[in-house]
Amino acid sequence: MAGLLAVTVFMGTGVAHAQNASPAAPAAVEVGVVQAASETVPLFREFPSRIEAAESVEIRARVEGFLATIEFAEGSTVKKGDLLFTIDPSQFDESVRNAQAALNKAKTDLEAAKRGVEVLKARADLAKSMATWINAQQDAKRYKTLVVNDFVSKQEYDQAVTTERESAAVVEANKALLTQAEVNQDAEIARNQAAVESAEAQLAQAQLNLSYTKLYAPVSGRIGTAQVKPGGLVGRSESTLLATITTIDPIYVVFQIDEKDYIQVARRNAERAKQVGQEGMPPTFQLTLADGSLYEHGGTLNMVGSTVDASTGALTIRAAFPNPDTLLRDGQFARIRAEADSLENAVTIPQKAVQQLQGMNFVYVVKSDSTVEERKVKTSDRVGARMVIKEGLNAGETVVVDGVQKLRPGMKVAPKPASS
Repeated sequence: MAGLLAVTVFMGTGVAHAQNASPAAPAAVEVGVVQAASETVPLFREFPSRIEAAESVEIRARVEGFLATIEFAEGSTVKKGDLLFTIDPSQFDESVRNAQAALNKAKTDLEAAKRGVEVLKARADLAKSMATWINAQQDAKRYKTLVVNDFVSKQEYDQAVTTERESAAVVEANKALLTQAEVNQDAEIARNQAAVESAEAQLAQAQLNLSYTKLYAPVSGRIGTAQVKPGGLVGRSESTLLATITTIDPIYVVFQIDEKDYIQVARRNAERAKQVGQEGMPPTFQLTLADGSLYEHGGTLNMVGSTVDASTGALTIRAAFPNPDTLLRDGQFARIRAEADSLENAVTIPQKAVQQLQGMNFVYVVKSDSTVEERKVKTSDRVGARMVIKEGLNAGETVVVDGVQKLRPGMKVAPKPASS
């Protein structure tokens, strides 16, 4: 009985000890934190915009023939100078050969005209007649002396004079023939020179037509679908559209801006240019895509419309954005932001520190006792990867950036600097 009582007392003591023991405190959750900063941030105006290709180039057939090959994958990116299409070149090769033969003949005829066979013969005839005339002159002079002394008869003297006159007439005739031959040669050279030039032009055109049987990309960009398949006839009575290339890098973003906003943006750009210089200015525009994400590349002003639309009071602006990954496509819609002003002493934190629940924004603030408080905040503009906090947070307060998903209000945390 005493032993049973002892056991009972022992067991009861054990139960009381177990009930009075305190549970172990949960380990502090390790989180990455940053301090809310106070800085001068830009203020933006946002406008709906449309994305446009900087260039849209149509590839058209310039000669008539049957399409032989397509050298690209539809929808792919092509580089300037890439071969895109070939047209059957056989008829154009023949035209080049015929034009070359015609040019060779024209050049041969020109060389023959320049040699001037008729002129050479006329010059030889003139030289021969001149020699005969000189001899006749000498004979007539000599016979004139002899006839005075009766060494020759009057008849022989008269014959010598007649021969001299006839020789002189032959010389004059040959001179006229030479002049005419030279005129004929000049005319023949001119005709053949014109024939050579015409043949050269025909050859050049034939070679140009042959070159048109290979169609190359005039610009780099994305090419659409082929409008004609191999074997199809192209170029008959019109320059058949074969495909279209749109340039993709850079790409344009076009939007409308009212006069008031334009003045603010223009003045802000002028202020920044004075501060950092035109060469040091960062991109003027930012782009928010359809999924709400911020496009990683900034844009620069490309064109300002020359007039304000009288009916809407809006001005057309075009910005150019780098597009190395071809994320932006012709025809897309987005929202473009332009810096219009700046806000001093703005409270900013990394965007990923801001959480959303049922349409409300909140952050986890680390208090002095290393516990976290769920704090509702009102946000303003986004500046790069940081968010401007309008209400609910002061500069210098510590907010959780990494490990937010593990937290509940009042939890103990082990803060460490957040990873960059």
